[in-house]
Amino acid sequence: MVKFAQKLQSTSWFQCKGSVILLSFLWTIGLVCGLYFISSSGDYVTGLFACVSGSRQSVLGLLAVICVPLIISAISIYLPIPALVYVYAVIKAFSFGCCLCGIAITFGQSGWLVRLLLLFSDTGLVVLMLWLWCRMLYNNCFSVRKDLLFCVAASAVIGIIDYFLVSPYLAMLMNY
Repeated sequence: MVKFAQKLQSTSWFQCKGSVILLSFLWTIGLVCGLYFISSSGDYVTGLFACVSGSRQSVLGLLAVICVPLIISAISIYLPIPALVYVYAVIKAFSFGCCLCGIAITFGQSGWLVRLLLLFSDTGLVVLMLWLWCRMLYNNCFSVRKDLLFCVAASAVIGIIDYFLVSPYLAMLMNY
């Protein structure tokens, strides 16, 4: 009986580690596909990025960037659906890669600064969501609820900093 329990425990450990590896592989594939999509599209799509950076970020846009990953993560935690995390990770990585490449092509040498300012909240949330998703796939879903609450609090702080400090500075910088 003890041998069976040890074998079952090592199998579940291997499955959990494999799911985290699958998540990182899918994230990387989505990011590379997003980078390739924008770099191969030419000037058609990249002209849109210059228009976006000149205005201040809206509250609804910021709430969408913050709340959608948290809602999807909460759904996949409370209703154990790990496939939802994988699908959303690919979509999020693709869109993040598109934004990274579009900003880099549009703004050239100053693209690194514009990317940090324009994608401030999204960059912080990507790190939080990947951490949460790895914990969710590696651990039991019941122990991840505290991590979800931590991510909600941290994303609220990131959103407040972005709306009141980073976004007005970026709008002022672009209009200068």
